[in-house]
Amino acid sequence: MSKGINMPEQNQIQIEGREGGPLLTIAYVLTDKSTGQWVMIDPTYNALDLWRERFDQCPPQAIYITHGHFDHVAGLAAIQREFPGVPVLIHPEGQPLLSDGKINGAEWSALNYEPATASHTYNEGDTVMVGQTPLK
Repeated sequence: MSKGINMPEQNQIQIEGREGGPLLTIAYVLTDKSTGQWVMIDPTYNALDLWRERFDQCPPQAIYITHGHFDHVAGLAAIQREFPGVPVLIHPEGQPLLSDGKINGAEWSALNYEPATASHTYNEGDTVMVGQTPLK
């Protein structure tokens, strides 16, 4: 069970969310205000379009996947095509779901799904970075 995120000093990280896709899943962007670096969390359908102005400025430092359900990762393949060097991190248990629409729920939903991959894994309790700001 997740214990939540230990946030850094107040106002150091800006958190924004935008709904996208047929299920109105929220794709989040966290920005380190001191560096301008940003990460994306759960790139849903059309996340690249939802956040186009951010992508046009610079690619994200990383993409973090909270879990592998199709509506949380459906925009990942499009981002990886356009920005192939961006690290993608997911918990090891979620990794198989990225490549298989049968087990991530996409086939059941009858929505289109393009398989994707993660470049790295993380475990509960690991520290991840947003710019120069660690989050645990």
